[in-house]
Amino acid sequence: MNILGISCFFHDAAAALVQDGVVVAAAEEERFSRIKHDAGFPIHAIEFCLRTGKLRGEDLDWVVFYEKPFVKFDRILMSTLATYPRSFRIFRESMIKWLTEKLWVKGLIRKHLGIPSERILFSGHHLSHAASTFYCSPYSEAAILTVDGVGEWATATIGIGRDRNIELLGEIRFPHSLGLLYSVFTAFLGFEVNEGEYKVMGMAPYGEPRYAEDVRKLVRLNDDGGFSLDMDYFSYHRSPDTAFNARFERLFGAPRDPKSHFFTASSGYPAYFGDKPSNYEALCRQNQHYADIAASIQLVTEEILLVCAWPAASRSTAWPTGGSCGRPRSKSCSCSPRLGTAGAPSARPSTLTTPFWVIRGSSSWSTPTWARSTPRRISNGSSTSTGFATNTSKTTIASSTGSSTPSRPAR
Repeated sequence: MNILGISCFFHDAAAALVQDGVVVAAAEEERFSRIKHDAGFPIHAIEFCLRTGKLRGEDLDWVVFYEKPFVKFDRILMSTLATYPRSFRIFRESMIKWLTEKLWVKGLIRKHLGIPSERILFSGHHLSHAASTFYCSPYSEAAILTVDGVGEWATATIGIGRDRNIELLGEIRFPHSLGLLYSVFTAFLGFEVNEGEYKVMGMAPYGEPRYAEDVRKLVRLNDDGGFSLDMDYFSYHRSPDTAFNARFERLFGAPRDPKSHFFTASSGYPAYFGDKPSNYEALCRQNQHYADIAASIQLVTEEILLVCAWPAASRSTAWPTGGSCGRPRSKSCSCSPRLGTAGAPSARPSTLTTPFWVIRGSSSWSTPTWARSTPRRISNGSSTSTGFATNTSKTTIASSTGSSTPSRPAR
């Protein structure tokens, strides 16, 4: 069986070919176009995969797109309308991109590969993450945790993998996102979002987590392992170019100039920066402030991840967990000693509603946090709960349409 996987229209477009369960070719489009992080339809990567597998487009049994475009479009519409008119610019830019290209993925695949629509499948974004880590792991059963910026609606999921099946049990939904929280600090520290997050990790060891308590003010944890963000500090859900607002700056100070050099007293001043500036010591103190913020968001991110892992691990007879990075962890990993202390949920005062883990398959869920003024918890059937509930339905690996509708706010 020949299966071609495709991802595109966000960042780092790519294609991969699986023949009889073995990955025989995979490539990012940027390798051929020479455009860094090329997000366009990966026609060159597809052609490379087909050449490597000695196939033509019509020889493919299935073509699978990595997410469901119509479900993501539903999220963009609902979230921008909920914050209108402040979201007008992001609404306008999103409609231009989606109505001209992103919604018509199936047509592009048919055009370039010449295969019928019934052989084109769409997987859920976080299910694709889960499959990439579980199916490539050495485990026959494992707890699964996926965390990123945002997929369709989900920003994090927990689930169980057994043999060839993956069951996603719960999810946290946009705008509450650990990945986007980290990206906000990436932008604040002067780096490009979806590119410079690794630089924040690199900056963190030069600092101390002196602002960890301030970072924790942005997040509310729950004892079911879920979390929510205080959206009063953020603007990424309604602005195309600004991730944080004035309230965020009052808490952490002015953002770092992206063009400035980074150095501290402990790192020294690299010779390739040129002559040492006359205000070197003042700049060292300023950079130390940013390094301490980087260390703080790194620590809190690790704490939240460990808390999120518990619900998945407790549902599985196997301990190992995997993330969207594709690196399964075992009980003997370096994180394990911190599990008992790093991130025990605390009772921090907050007026926020807390979506926490939404049970997949539930008939309804509450309206987006930023769109309502009174606290309300997630509705699961006829009862109100933020904990887990039994979900007997298995998650479908892929569907033949990208227009499946997720659980919607009760109306």
